[in-house]
Amino acid sequence: MTLEMRDRVNWEHGKIYGIISVYRERNLSEESIIKILQEKEGLSEESAMEFLEEAEEALKRMDMKKRLENIADERHIALKLRKEKVT
Repeated sequence: MTLEMRDRVNWEHGKIYGIISVYRERNLSEESIIKILQEKEGLSEESAMEFLEEAEEALKRMDMKKRLENIADERHIALKLRKEKVT
C-alpha cells in the first residue's frame, strides 16, 4: 500500500468515526447510525457495525484516559495543599 493509499484509507476511517461521534452526541440509536453509514458512506451493515463497535471502544478508552488524568490532577493538588499546610 502506498502512502497516498494509506492516507486515503485513514481519511475515510476518520470521516466515518466523525459521523459516528456526531450522531452519538445527538443520542441517535445504534440502528439509526448504522443506517446512516449504509446510506451516506455505502457501507454494508456488517462494516457499519464494526466501525460503530470500534468507535465505541475508542470512546471508552478516551473516557478512561480522561478519568485517570483527572485523578492524577486531583492527587497532585491534594499533595500540593498538604505541603503548603506543613510549611
